[in-house]
Amino acid sequence: MWSPRPVIVFSIHGPVGERGYIRTMQHILDRLVVLRDRADLVLGGDFNVAVGYRQPRDVIKFLRGERELLDRLGGEFKLVSCWQAANPNRPLAQTLRWMGNPAAPYHCDGIFVPRSWLTRLKACRVVRGSRWTQLSDHNPVVADFEAA
Repeated sequence: MWSPRPVIVFSIHGPVGERGYIRTMQHILDRLVVLRDRADLVLGGDFNVAVGYRQPRDVIKFLRGERELLDRLGGEFKLVSCWQAANPNRPLAQTLRWMGNPAAPYHCDGIFVPRSWLTRLKACRVVRGSRWTQLSDHNPVVADFEAA
């Protein structure tokens, strides 16, 4: 059994919305909060905001609203970023190869799982390579877990 509770997985593509990406993502979380106590939530996809805490020396600025969003995921939802949990103290890996600056390390794609699952997280990586580059301007994030 993977979890003693039901598991609900959401694939999220954070749209810009009328008030920007961060507020739109907060609105999505407002809708999901009713499920928080009834099931283990897994959120994955293109959030269009930073999905990991940036380090002070990172070239891309970490916005206050992004920090608040991540703090909410960790506090209120008890979810953690698989990539950041599996790669502690490393700069965020590039998931978006933005056309305006394809070298910038935008990390807006991710997978969030319940904190209680971390003991089974074996690895999390960002897939790269010429084959993937032909398919999308995003590098997918893959999380590997041990079976229960």
